[in-house]
Amino acid sequence: MGAGSLSAQPSLAAQFTYVGDPLTDSLAFDPNGPGGVAAGGTVYEISGMAIKDDPDTDSLWFAFGAKLPVYGQATNAVESGFPISNSNIGFGDLLLDFSGLGSLKAASDAGQLYGIRFATGNDSEVNGIPIGVFENVQAKSVASDNAGWWNLYYNNQNVVSRGQPSAQLGELAWNDPYYTGYTGPTFDVSSTQMVNAIREGTGNKIGELAMMSAETLAKAGFDLDRLRNGGSAEEGYNVFGFRIARSLLPVAGFIATLVTECVNDMIALEAELITPPAPPPPPEICPVLAGQLNPLQPTRVVDGIKVFENVDNGLWYDPPGTMGYTYRAVGDTTFLAIDDFPCGVVDPTSFERSAAAFAVLVNNQIYGAYYPGEKINFTALFPNGVTEFTILGIDSPGGQAVWRPLIDPFAIPIRMNQPNNNSFNVIPLDNLVIPDPAIRIPEATDPTESTPSDPIPPPTSSPESDPSDPISPPTNSPPTSGTPISNPIGIITIGPNVTEKTPEPSAILSASAILSAFVLSRRKEKHTTQ
Repeated sequence: MGAGSLSAQPSLAAQFTYVGDPLTDSLAFDPNGPGGVAAGGTVYEISGMAIKDDPDTDSLWFAFGAKLPVYGQATNAVESGFPISNSNIGFGDLLLDFSGLGSLKAASDAGQLYGIRFATGNDSEVNGIPIGVFENVQAKSVASDNAGWWNLYYNNQNVVSRGQPSAQLGELAWNDPYYTGYTGPTFDVSSTQMVNAIREGTGNKIGELAMMSAETLAKAGFDLDRLRNGGSAEEGYNVFGFRIARSLLPVAGFIATLVTECVNDMIALEAELITPPAPPPPPEICPVLAGQLNPLQPTRVVDGIKVFENVDNGLWYDPPGTMGYTYRAVGDTTFLAIDDFPCGVVDPTSFERSAAAFAVLVNNQIYGAYYPGEKINFTALFPNGVTEFTILGIDSPGGQAVWRPLIDPFAIPIRMNQPNNNSFNVIPLDNLVIPDPAIRIPEATDPTESTPSDPIPPPTSSPESDPSDPISPPTNSPPTSGTPISNPIGIITIGPNVTEKTPEPSAILSASAILSAFVLSRRKEKHTTQ
């Protein structure tokens, strides 16, 4: 299927559209393979991709099947004589081409690509590009920093020479005219390298994403077997995805291309976004769960500080109403997940329903907007969990985020690493002032039947790390500009006989970090050393 066939593609129309990729066209270092390289079924194998367009909720879902985890594959600093920039080879950035120019190279050169950085720990992180959605992007190759193949020609040459069929990018052949410029037998001009990442210094960030686990995708109607395309979970095929606001992208046909950083495998999908129908009436107010109505109360209150002593794992814990909270572990406690978010804790008069979104941040990085009935699994990419996270209350009238205070009673169920004797502090953030926020966020599919949603934060250690070993607490950057956050109204101390004073403002999440993430403008063969 060539690039000129976009008009023949069916609209996505609130359903998943799938494309499979052969399980025989990936490459990887293997001392037992011909020339030290194996083809087919390697750790870099991509098996499938799908997109779900849900205009009713302003949501666009992307999902992938692959042996490669979303956080990549840990490597040595040098593999078979080739340097690896950050001792990790992972996915590049997802490149979306709505330009209609008929060529990935032409769209990239013209700065008309959309790019989505979702893979934590990839080279875009090294280059200072945050997780999120970007417009006006030019693409680049990071193969040289990942012991990679120069372009699609050399990738295919090495696949075929090892007895496998020709390489594919989903339904597109490796030499499809759309990839002209990256399919020739030359590697002496950098412009012929296969692009796979957002070029730093180009593009504008226009939105956030929320990572989704296989469990969440399956409950949303996703066919995991189609994504694995003949592979199995037992063979190491992962399924993961993410959700963005549909309104960030044009209403048009497009080609989505995803290439590993080493150009060891790649996949593409052609589809079309259509004009959304009229919005449905707002859903009913979501139900308040029993755990939220009966949260764990403090053992005692000392000078306004709620003290919880020797608490068990997995309960709902009740801090006072405020603008947001930072949860900070004490001692051996580690946070593994937030298993639910509450209803009715944002003033219901602020919007036509009280199922408002919550922003979750780890180390000043926003990991999406989450709704009652959804969950965030910190261990999906932090193998040992996290020792600090922040929750902020936001509402979304018309898809525009508005900061809302979280009213009493506010409680969340937290999953921790120990069955009991957990200790942590809950630091309320008060009087948070954000001028005219304009982030676009997707609305919940159905607040009364929301499915868990497991975002994927960046790894802080290799997959082989001991899960019992808690990671160090993240350190927030000090404020540099913008409206400062006032002193918190106090600290809730959870644990045996712990007292602590209110921290200085420098210890609180910086307003500039929040502003930079939420206040967005809305528009419209070869190995490289071979």
